[in-house]
Amino acid sequence: MKVLVILVTYNGSAWLNTCLDRLQASTVPLDLVVVDNQSTDNTLEILKDYPVARLFDLQDNLGFGKANNIGMKYALEQHADYVLLLNQDAYLRPDTVERLIEASQRNPDYFVLSPLHLDGTEKKLDINFQHYVSPQNCPDFLSDLALQEGNLREVYDIFFVNAAIWLLPIACLELIGGFDPIFAHYGEDNDYIKRVRYHGYRVGICPKTFAIHDRPQRNDFADDADGKQTLKKLKTDALIKMKNVHAPFGQTIGKVYGKALRRTVKSVFTLNLTGVSRQVKLLTYTTLNLAEIRRHRRISEQPEAPKAWLDKHQ
Repeated sequence: MKVLVILVTYNGSAWLNTCLDRLQASTVPLDLVVVDNQSTDNTLEILKDYPVARLFDLQDNLGFGKANNIGMKYALEQHADYVLLLNQDAYLRPDTVERLIEASQRNPDYFVLSPLHLDGTEKKLDINFQHYVSPQNCPDFLSDLALQEGNLREVYDIFFVNAAIWLLPIACLELIGGFDPIFAHYGEDNDYIKRVRYHGYRVGICPKTFAIHDRPQRNDFADDADGKQTLKKLKTDALIKMKNVHAPFGQTIGKVYGKALRRTVKSVFTLNLTGVSRQVKLLTYTTLNLAEIRRHRRISEQPEAPKAWLDKHQ
């Protein structure tokens, strides 16, 4: 069995030694592919001390999705059986990959599997992962945890889990392809999960399997009703909605425009000129890119068509 780990790096020297040491301790052999997004620290020097099967030293920072696509394309060319997407600030336990593969083999209808994400102390769940396993996003998990005396299922369906640690069977890449390059950075994994479900497959977490996401514990789900989101986040949220293959395109456009217009009016009445400017820029971006978003959405709906996105130039 060939398991290929795709590690996208960018100025990752603070985490790399731990990340790579943990990979070498895996109970199953792993081939490591690194895609470096033009790091300016000593990331590439650190990598020289580890067995890297393939290093893509990029001349431009392509962001998360496009960089991973390069690794995914390589995995298909190498006839890998499984791909593990791993963040540079994420660490595995020795049995993490082995347990994920066992769960995948027994549950082939799951195209994306993730372990539970612990924080850097390994004593708590990652703060954002706690939201992923809420009853609204992961039905039955918390109830079973509290009432079934540890008799948990092997896999629980989950609405969303970020791509810090994803196991994908090669069949997933062959059907779903890569991340949509229309996303500059953030939102790619949300869109990918929607596409997986659209084509009849499932996304899950394995509650007895663990990994560590050693990142700042900021709550990305805090209330943003005051309109203080950055323009980048507003664009990403709108793009996720408009690319959602499960909802009619016209309906999603109406929701995006309606929300932006309501926030514009609110900002005008509160004399929030910055808020007005953000919403106007959002509406401009959405309007100018409407045809391109629709084109990418249609590609998403076709089996195997998104494999073209595995080319970094698409």
